[in-house]
Amino acid sequence: MLVQCHNDHHTSKQHKDKKQSEVTKAWHRIQSNSNKNFRPNYTGEATKVYVELAIMKFGGLNDRDMTFTMDISLTQIWNDYRLQHNFSEPLIPLIGMSMPSDMIWIPDSVIINSIYSQIHFVTSSNSALYIYPNGTVFLEIRATVRSMCEMNFKNFPLDVQYCHVGIESYAYPANHIVYEWNSKSSESASIRNKEMSKFHVEIVGKYQTFVVYSLGNFSLVQVEFKFSRRVQYTFFQIFFPTISIVAVSWTSFYIHKNCVSSRVNFGVTTLLTLSFIWSEVNFGLPLVSYIKAIDIYFLVSFTFILLSLLEYTFVMNTDTRIKKDKKLDNDRKLSVTSRRVLQPSSNGLLIDRKISKDEPDSSRFITALDPHTAARKKIFQLVQEEDIENEVIELNNRGRVMSYVYSTEDKLKDREVIKPRIRKFDTNQHHKSTLLDRASRILFPIAFFSFNVYFFIVYSKASYNQKPKLNHH
Repeated sequence: MLVQCHNDHHTSKQHKDKKQSEVTKAWHRIQSNSNKNFRPNYTGEATKVYVELAIMKFGGLNDRDMTFTMDISLTQIWNDYRLQHNFSEPLIPLIGMSMPSDMIWIPDSVIINSIYSQIHFVTSSNSALYIYPNGTVFLEIRATVRSMCEMNFKNFPLDVQYCHVGIESYAYPANHIVYEWNSKSSESASIRNKEMSKFHVEIVGKYQTFVVYSLGNFSLVQVEFKFSRRVQYTFFQIFFPTISIVAVSWTSFYIHKNCVSSRVNFGVTTLLTLSFIWSEVNFGLPLVSYIKAIDIYFLVSFTFILLSLLEYTFVMNTDTRIKKDKKLDNDRKLSVTSRRVLQPSSNGLLIDRKISKDEPDSSRFITALDPHTAARKKIFQLVQEEDIENEVIELNNRGRVMSYVYSTEDKLKDREVIKPRIRKFDTNQHHKSTLLDRASRILFPIAFFSFNVYFFIVYSKASYNQKPKLNHH
């Protein structure tokens, strides 16, 4: 039994060694019969190369450089009668760190719009070479490619970009090599992973054509991709901040016209913020000679903020109540000899100033826990202790001026009652908004909303009607 098992094992080993020897001899015979410097049937009909292109993943589309990156698997199939063998299965030589062109003749295919390409080498060259018994060669290569794309940003950021990949021979004209998409494959051009952060991508067509160079006609296969910019990304990165900034500028319509610094600060701050966002968006785009949709959007938004500032200028120059107050102030200055100004300050002090025609301006600080309450108490004190004949007492409360004039008769009648003689400050009238402010609170949002609806409809339709660049059949 042991002898029999030993004999069977020895016979099996001899059979395997014989098969291995036959493979080695067949491979040496293929290499000796094949000339890797010239294509098969060099003086005869053109060699047909059937192409399959699988996009494993898009790395991204760079707007500023007008390029896109992709990880591809490129398959080429052709027949070389010089590589025929008598095995029932294909020969699969190990390529290792070498290149397939070091072993046999392969087409010198190039991606015509590529500016950078690299074959993967982990852990060896990512190339697969299958040689079938009838001489059919199957070559698959895994590579990373960065290609150029002629982009149009007229509709940015609601734009659609069409980019293509073209494969042709670098040296062989069409009378030597003809490229065709592999019709036997259901997906001769496909995208395995369509996930992109800014775009939705799809294949819109694949074509076979010929291009003319100085050396003759060259066969070319092309596949075209459609990159549609995602609305969610553009809305949260561009439109939402811009709309918010413009809306913030409208809060100045709810601030009283006498608060000059607050209203002006709102306008100037929103203008500067919008200018910064505008420059940041354009920094990520190439310098082009035409006006983009985003430029129009920012320009109109900028105009809305500028109009809110101009509206305040009109309010200050057209308010008739202000003119009346100025006239009363002038009359008051003519009828009094001196006036007293009590002005609360932000540091908890009360500024007590006495201004007279005959004496220089004098002022002093009064400490108080609540300067506004202290101002009112000071008025009563002046009424009781000082001779305020023909004198004005004013209470300046954060821009709100209350002016009073007293006579000796008023003082003798009731020391605790303050009676205005020239004008009485009307708090209700003071808080009333001007007609232009009230109208702006409604008209500005309606106008801006209408512009946004018009903008999105027009440019979305323009992008939808944009046609692919390639039209070969």
